Amino acid sequence: MSDVGISMYSSDLTKAILDLNIPERIYLKTAMEFDDRYIINAGNKWEFYYAGSRRCLLFKQDNVSNKLIKYICFKYASMRFPTRLPTLYLDWKHTIEHCREHAEFSFATLRSFLEKDDIDSGAFYSVLFGLKILCAETFPSFTLEDYDDLEFIPRPHSDRWSIYQEIDNVLDPLEKNMIINGLFEMASLLRHGKNFSQSDVRNAAILGLVYVTGARPVQLARLAVKDFRIDTRNQKSGLVRYSVFLPYAKQRRVTTERLFLAIPPEVGELVMHYTGRFELKPEDKLFDFSFSAPRYVSQAINLALLSFSPPDYQAAVARGEAAEPIITPTDLRHNVGHSLAMQGASAEEIAHILGHSSLVAAKHYILATPALALIRAKALGINPVWQNMVAMMLTGKLTSAQDWQGYRVTGVVGDQLHYDIGGCSRTDGKCPFCEVRCCYGCLYYRPFTDGDHQAVLDSVIKETDELITISDSVGNARNPLISIHETTQFEIQSVIARCRFHLKKEVHDEKKL
Repeated sequence: MSDVGISMYSSDLTKAILDLNIPERIYLKTAMEFDDRYIINAGNKWEFYYAGSRRCLLFKQDNVSNKLIKYICFKYASMRFPTRLPTLYLDWKHTIEHCREHAEFSFATLRSFLEKDDIDSGAFYSVLFGLKILCAETFPSFTLEDYDDLEFIPRPHSDRWSIYQEIDNVLDPLEKNMIINGLFEMASLLRHGKNFSQSDVRNAAILGLVYVTGARPVQLARLAVKDFRIDTRNQKSGLVRYSVFLPYAKQRRVTTERLFLAIPPEVGELVMHYTGRFELKPEDKLFDFSFSAPRYVSQAINLALLSFSPPDYQAAVARGEAAEPIITPTDLRHNVGHSLAMQGASAEEIAHILGHSSLVAAKHYILATPALALIRAKALGINPVWQNMVAMMLTGKLTSAQDWQGYRVTGVVGDQLHYDIGGCSRTDGKCPFCEVRCCYGCLYYRPFTDGDHQAVLDSVIKETDELITISDSVGNARNPLISIHETTQFEIQSVIARCRFHLKKEVHDEKKL
């Protein structure tokens, strides 16, 4: 190991990097039939075949730098589209050289690299991706407070609105759907008597509160059980309204006021079950975060996300072949701000929900909405490759109507009855979601290759058109239900594409025989 390479790393950071665990086989969750399913981590050369090309990474730095870049590439391969790995490697190679010139590898040095006037847009987001990992996992001299500061680094101007370059992007609709469906299903299963571990319920409750309110860890740490309450309860319909009194945080002046925010029923049920499970009294702390609220909340969020993820991905993480998801409370907080801005909320409304004492941050969210709309349209509306790669993780294996022996889903969408489109593989037979409408984004759904999925798509498109017309007529053009219908359309289109690919492959195999 060269002294030149080691000198810029502190002793604590060097030890932390060398102690990192990188699996011998790195699982690629978006790999398809003809791609390599794993990257073999043997020596300082990674070689794999993906998306029609053979890609090679040669790690020629000192031992510490090699281990660090490998770890960042491992995280990226587990979380993103691995076609950019060679570029990510080169960007970090140049970043290491910049730090070596300044004789220091630190947050300040990396930030100065990101703030260079001539930095390439792709390199910026590559370095930002790795820097977020260093801060989120609290490497020595990198903190979660530093993670918050990354939001204030000016982003370079870019005309390329591809999700592969813009890896600083907020949560996409598919990730949101996974979180929402996971919270809803857990609340429903708890209601019907299924047992979850105390840690699973606590983690889901923390994820739900941060996802819907954007609360900072310090705000959750100050919550008492009595701050969470039931507002109204309808005995006939069974509907319950919940709310929470959140304390302010990061205020310029001392204040004892609190935010009064409504929360969805599924999140409310999770919190209620959590308080009952732990036998908490009204004066008790809602969450006990021991020595570090930011670290505890981040860990709880990512454990809950992992439990909501597809089984194949969970199995790969358990084997150590894929990196665990990394989403921080800051990511979810910014997602709340951006989502409100995208739905047309005013600066005053955004500032109130996020607990800001001024409108400065809220106006930044509003100004960013055109760029976010372009990113979402480009990444999720035009690019079919990325759509299919992500969507194939969200439904089960394809089968035919003749081979399926289990329960068949049937339902009405757009005043049309749809049947023989797929089966449900749930073993308990209890589904908390609306049949057909919610099936196309469900892990238990087994689409039939010979099912009439186009008819379902036509019905959803008809509903969407009617919803847009009604929303426009009442002056609510940003109705959030529209985006939900658009996501459903995308999920159905992805299943149609998968079925078409499967049938073509069968024909090709028959010709070979």
